Amino acid sequence: MCHIAEMKIKDYESFVKLWQSDPGIGVSKADEIYNLSNFLDKNKGLNFVAMINNNIIGTILCGNDGRRGYLYHVFVLPEFRKINIGKKLVHKCIEKLKEENIAKCHIMFFNHNEIGKIFWEKIGFRFRDDIGVMSTDL
Repeated sequence: MCHIAEMKIKDYESFVKLWQSDPGIGVSKADEIYNLSNFLDKNKGLNFVAMINNNIIGTILCGNDGRRGYLYHVFVLPEFRKINIGKKLVHKCIEKLKEENIAKCHIMFFNHNEIGKIFWEKIGFRFRDDIGVMSTDL
């Protein structure tokens, strides 16, 4: 049985290893332990792991800027996909964002991540072609 728990920095090695195993997730300097610890501290109660038998099999990072929520690194091991674990993780974050009076949530994903696109559309997110994202390394 799958259990959803708040993400803890003590499990850093476990969840980063999962992200690194999937070409649909980009792991960068922003995901180094110090940065992730800072993110989790600033977004308490918004980040979760899915666990089976005390093993992390799924993750979701969530934060907000006071107006909008943002989801990152939504991941479920391939052998546990299609049984609604990803959907449960997303809905847990959306619940928490609503509690903070956040009215809109965005997900950013790689354009080549077809599995991700299908998942997001299936659970009610829609593709925006009216906005773009640009980034710079600091």
